[in-house]
Amino acid sequence: ARLLAGSAARHRADVRSLLASAGDLGTIRHIELSWVRARGVPDAGGWFTRRRLSGGGALVDLGWHLFDIATPVLGSADFTQVTGTVSGDFIARDSARVSWRAESAEEGQDGARADAGVIDVEDTARAFLVTDDGVSVSLHASWASHEERDITRVRIEGSAGSATLRCTFGFSPNRLEHPELTRTDDGRTRTVPVPGEPVGTEYDRQLDELLAQLRDPAGPRRAVEEARRTIGAIERIYSSARAAQEKTRSYRA
Repeated sequence: ARLLAGSAARHRADVRSLLASAGDLGTIRHIELSWVRARGVPDAGGWFTRRRLSGGGALVDLGWHLFDIATPVLGSADFTQVTGTVSGDFIARDSARVSWRAESAEEGQDGARADAGVIDVEDTARAFLVTDDGVSVSLHASWASHEERDITRVRIEGSAGSATLRCTFGFSPNRLEHPELTRTDDGRTRTVPVPGEPVGTEYDRQLDELLAQLRDPAGPRRAVEEARRTIGAIERIYSSARAAQEKTRSYRA
């Protein structure tokens, strides 16, 4: 059997343009990864919000995609420092529920929400990580927030300049109309053209390239290494967040 892992986000035209821009930014110093929904908690009370079934909340769901698009820039570097925090200020609010999923996927046959009240994951995660070769990474993943639009922001900073992509991942209708990619160096910011494409094209492109990935002898090993690093980072963020929460509880006690 061959194992492949990854997300469709890396196959977006705007993400590819961003990654291509990274090649002439000099030595990479920092990567900012942010996917913040205005509202979009999936299936609150169902399996998405039960840690035993999902493994986690917004960090697992959205954070995986963010880590995945950073992989081509980070290469094989490992994270040596990881700290993070999680919160759940919005997850139980009806107004924060996702609006583009079918109601039938969130409700049982009697119309009641499945396992209502079982919510033990976060809606927001924030983290700061540093690789063994000195690249820092900040991550912000939120199912819901105070924002007006669902915005994904990826910024790559190097010794020779920076590149920033603002767009909206996924199928949310509450999105930026067009992705925006800019390049900044020597105090000047300019717009980088981004090919237009319909929402969801990245999934078709991912499938189109699947055969080539399966034929690549190094594909499975690379997939395992990338997945291991992402899962390890996510688990360490959760561990850091739990330690902070336990310390806070002990202070209050």
